[in-house]
Amino acid sequence: MSCEVGGECNCPVSKMLNEEFTLRFQEVIFWRRPIVLILIGAIVEAVFWGIKKMELTTFSTILFMIFLYHVTKLIWHFFAGAIRSFLFKELPELGIDEPNRTRSLSEVRRNLAHVKAKKMQIQEWLVNYMAEPTLVNTLLFVGTSFLLFSVFSYFGTYKILCVLVHAILIVPGLIVNPTVRKFVAEKLNQEPKEKTE
Repeated sequence: MSCEVGGECNCPVSKMLNEEFTLRFQEVIFWRRPIVLILIGAIVEAVFWGIKKMELTTFSTILFMIFLYHVTKLIWHFFAGAIRSFLFKELPELGIDEPNRTRSLSEVRRNLAHVKAKKMQIQEWLVNYMAEPTLVNTLLFVGTSFLLFSVFSYFGTYKILCVLVHAILIVPGLIVNPTVRKFVAEKLNQEPKEKTE
């Protein structure tokens, strides 16, 4: 099946997913497994610290990450049962209306199809731009390129990747966490009252 909106995504990322990984990953980033989240956070900090301390180049960093990926797979191969029983005990199922419920693999693939569709739109825009560059599109392209160049030059790839990885671990939980959502909703509802008084 192709990556059509409404259907399931058949892209390489989607093919790499399996039911268990998809569920476990969501449980972690939706803050339903705080101990695992803290452990992953500590490992992420150690990896970034190691990359900084060893002053790795881009190519060395890629090789280091490939090495760590295969070490992780090796550890999982030998200790999967113990890790599952200790860190991934059964969680109570949440209702379909709960924002922090885990989505099924097919639902995740459908969401990936939407992301793929957006990516295809950008790709199509680039192809059209290359074929028939207009002044407006050229200015947009130059402005975007310069902005990205400035951001990466000023902050550096390391800092930007550090922020992105931490955002992946923190932001989804903030968005779907019922307590946070309730707190934000209460604050938003209080503001007009305070202004009228």
